Amino acid sequence: MSIEVLVRPIISEKSLKEADRGNYTFEVSYASTKESIRKAFKEAFGVDVTKVKTLILKGKTSRVWGRRDRARVSVLKKAIVIFLTQQHSLSMEMATVRIGM
Repeated sequence: MSIEVLVRPIISEKSLKEADRGNYTFEVSYASTKESIRKAFKEAFGVDVTKVKTLILKGKTSRVWGRRDRARVSVLKKAIVIFLTQQHSLSMEMATVRIGM
């Protein structure tokens, strides 16, 4: 179940800074709910989740290099998962290995 819900961890400057405070950012499937994200995280990493925040980034259009054509970037759903303070020792490298990337 966790493979279908959790797509990949989002690794950026901001997400790594938030990971030090126990807030982990993941790309999730578009159809997933907060409860399914919570269950998938418990199944994949064995930690209790305190809170799940989700946001949807809408797809944008961009120009194709050297042409007048437009390309569409797909829609992305992100989840920010917050752990209990005692359990937030998850590293992004471990998250990438556990999900299978």
